[in-house]
Amino acid sequence: MNETEPLISVIVPVYKVEPYLEKCVRSIQNQTYENLEIILVDDGSPDRCGQICDVLAKHDARVRTVHRANGGLSAARNSGLSVATGELVGFVDSDDYIDVDMFETLYKAIFPDSVGLAVCMARDVNEQGNLINKRDFSEFVTNYSGCDASRYLFQTLNNSVWNKLFRSKLIGEMKFPEGRIHGEDFIFLLQYMKNVSEIAVIDAPKYNYVHREGSITKSTFSKKKLDEILSKDDIRKIVVEDYPDFVSYADKWCFQARLNVVRGISLAGVHNEWKIEKKDCLQYLKSNYPNVKNSLSKKEKTEYILQIHLSGLYPYIIRTALKFKQHYEGTME
Repeated sequence: MNETEPLISVIVPVYKVEPYLEKCVRSIQNQTYENLEIILVDDGSPDRCGQICDVLAKHDARVRTVHRANGGLSAARNSGLSVATGELVGFVDSDDYIDVDMFETLYKAIFPDSVGLAVCMARDVNEQGNLINKRDFSEFVTNYSGCDASRYLFQTLNNSVWNKLFRSKLIGEMKFPEGRIHGEDFIFLLQYMKNVSEIAVIDAPKYNYVHREGSITKSTFSKKKLDEILSKDDIRKIVVEDYPDFVSYADKWCFQARLNVVRGISLAGVHNEWKIEKKDCLQYLKSNYPNVKNSLSKKEKTEYILQIHLSGLYPYIIRTALKFKQHYEGTME
């Protein structure tokens, strides 16, 4: 281990991921960049995750375990931040895994000191490790500064924190918004980017995002699903205040959140239970469609038309489309 290199704190929130946890942590332990502080935050997991964390920490001095009462993803990450001592900070979700050189690649890109954030690409894989979506990568590193960095943030940047390397001094006292299940990463990222003058983007996949198996046609709907609307509305407030040139993007996200909620209610067949919320969403969609129309994809425009003008048929059409997609993806594996 080269202890002259900056310490990277890697925060891993852990909850009900027993089948995936060891593979995730091993992928971090095996990094070519060895000067790591691996913080496993057991978020009150009811399975054996806490015990697995303790065993892993026992056999590697770089691993430490934080046990806490269940508070959700943001609370677990905040617990990790509160004990992190590294000059640099990364995040890995405990059901995913990373390439052996991810943190070395991010470290090389974040220096010199003018770079405040390093980003790599991610692969979408199934539980067997097979690619779900294949694309070509250039392997190039591109730096963006000033307005170009903000533009990249809004146009193309993956809004998760798990494929990035942050500077502790720029995080400061920042925290993830707790009690949310949608948008917490992007809210954190928007706040962080206010302190960043330059970012480095590596067009190479180093993070493996695992899609767990399960039918995409099966759906439930709960009050938690409405959190997407609250989060996107909060994000819009931040954008209006700190990124006024990019409000049109936030308007689109707020519109998309309502599309998603109406879709969720329709797929779950719970129209009566959520009729007020659905009505509010449809009214919002009607009122705001003219403002966002030009920024929507053909698929989103079609879904809007179906939701507004063919609401009775919409659930059947969308279920059929999802079943076809699932069948097609299954035949491509």
